[in-house]
Amino acid sequence: MTDPRGRGAAPSPRMLKCPNCGAPNLHNGQGKTQACSYCGTEIAVPPELWPPPAPPPVTPIPKASPWLGVFGCGMLILMALAVIIATLLLNQLPK
Repeated sequence: MTDPRGRGAAPSPRMLKCPNCGAPNLHNGQGKTQACSYCGTEIAVPPELWPPPAPPPVTPIPKASPWLGVFGCGMLILMALAVIIATLLLNQLPK
């Protein structure tokens, strides 16, 4: 239920009539059933007065890790140096 200005208003308490003894019972929107405060009979609360469902839990997004990291970058540099040195050494061989 919203107020005329468009802001959400807190649900107001509603009176429920006991199906057994007819006594009025105040319902504040906290559940789907309620015990009569006079005779103890369970009163079924109409669905339009049920509390809203709880929102689903938020799953945090895992933090992204660097693709190679420091170790991976170091290994790429060493491999590139090895290829350059091997190429230079192979070009020095007699033909």
